[in-house]
Amino acid sequence: MYNETKFLKEISTSFQKYIEFGPRSTEKLKPIHKFVAQTLIKIWGRNYKVHFMGENSKELKVKGKYYDKNLYMYLN
Repeated sequence: MYNETKFLKEISTSFQKYIEFGPRSTEKLKPIHKFVAQTLIKIWGRNYKVHFMGENSKELKVKGKYYDKNLYMYLN
């Protein structure tokens, strides 16, 4: 299920996004988030919702113990 070659490719893509958009941009995180999410979906199946930052994502507000937190939700 875990593919090291694909993971290293996404790390490389992430680094390219870092160079292109800079260190403060979230663009560099999207390839890695997508890879991890797809790997978890393969492991756990479709019985769970997996939220991750990607190209087609929006923020999702989650209630926290002390304050609400904005997370990213992928839209199919």
